[in-house]
Amino acid sequence: MKNFKFRRLTSLLFLEVTFFFFFNLFHLNLHSFPVNTQTSGRIGEVVLKKIEPFVYFSLKKKGSFDIIDTIINQLIESARSQNVYPAGPLLTLFHGDLTSIDPENMEWEVGFPVTPQALIQAPLERKVWEFSLVVSCVHIGPFEKIGETIQKMLEWMEVNGYVQVGPLVERSIEAEPSKFRPENLYVELWIPCKKKTE
Repeated sequence: MKNFKFRRLTSLLFLEVTFFFFFNLFHLNLHSFPVNTQTSGRIGEVVLKKIEPFVYFSLKKKGSFDIIDTIINQLIESARSQNVYPAGPLLTLFHGDLTSIDPENMEWEVGFPVTPQALIQAPLERKVWEFSLVVSCVHIGPFEKIGETIQKMLEWMEVNGYVQVGPLVERSIEAEPSKFRPENLYVELWIPCKKKTE
């Protein structure tokens, strides 16, 4: 885990801006969402957290983030054309082993929680989050420092005997678009986990 490298995450700043644009576009209020958006622990503290299952829609890709603006546009336009509205904050998921990431071949997806009744059609995918236990940490600070927060989470897992079992999730938790600042990002990170077996 000491060799963990997480490059090019700064490209995802665009996701945060688009998230707020999407909410403003539909005049949505974060406090009205049916999906629980409360965080656990103090800022920067690594904690175990239980997550209830929820439905989300997304677009999944593999490889470079260079096309992320195109994918986000597809996500928004597809959701609008289907009259699908977010039921929670933006989710960015990174698939694969976080201790040996190859950014050029990594699978990633962007999406939003949605009500179970929503009718999702291609190219969007309807998925259900079913990982009940995650290691969680709230990150406030420059986006460039997120890799350090992830490294701290992985080290906590190693010390406490947990292993990764699902994708890393970055979840925006800034409720006020006017407060968004790239140099002071406010997100929660999840790593699905389980206890190591002897």
